[in-house]
Amino acid sequence: MIRPISSPFAFRRFAILAVVLATLCALSVVVWAQVGGERGIAPVASSSDIEVSGIEVDVRAESGIAAREQAWEEAQRKAWDRLEGPSLSDSQIAGLVSAVVIERERLGPRRYIATLGIVFDRQRASRYLGSEGEATRSAPMLLLPVTVSAGTQMVYEQRNPWQRAWAGYQAGQSRIDYVRPAGAGGIRCC
Repeated sequence: MIRPISSPFAFRRFAILAVVLATLCALSVVVWAQVGGERGIAPVASSSDIEVSGIEVDVRAESGIAAREQAWEEAQRKAWDRLEGPSLSDSQIAGLVSAVVIERERLGPRRYIATLGIVFDRQRASRYLGSEGEATRSAPMLLLPVTVSAGTQMVYEQRNPWQRAWAGYQAGQSRIDYVRPAGAGGIRCC
C-alpha cells in the first residue's frame, strides 16, 4: 500500500532525492558523450600485404551462397590478373589470399553482385611476383594527429577527410615505417 506524502519534511527529502538523481543522470550523459564519440576509422590494410581493390563481380548459381563462393574465386582470379602474375590454378591463387575485403555487395536467392578487394600475402606471393618492390625501411616514425578545437590541442582521432584518407593509405608498402597510436581517449597535449 502506497501512502501519500503527508509531512513537508518528507516532501523535501523526496524533492532533494529527485534533484540528485536528475543531476546524476545528466552527468552520466555528459561523461558518456565525452567518451562515446566516434574515434576514427581503422586502417584498411596497414600491413605490407598486396591489396587489389575495386573488383566487380556478378555471378548466378543454384543458391546465393554458391554464387558468393564462385564470385570470390572469380575476384581472386581477376585480382591476380591485375597484378600480372604467372598463370596459376584457382587453388594456388586461393592459397596466396590472406583476406577478401567486401566493399559493396548484394546477395540474392541465386545471384551475387559485389565490388571486392583481394589482399594477397606478400610473403607467399613474392615468389611468383618477384621481389623488385622490396626496399629497406626507415627507422620508425611516430605519427600523432593533433586537433585544435576552441584553443585546446587534443591528440585523438576524429572522423574527418584526413583520417579517412590515412585509413586507406597502404602504410605497409611505404619505405617509411609509420607508427600510429590507436588510443581511444582524449589526451591533452602541448
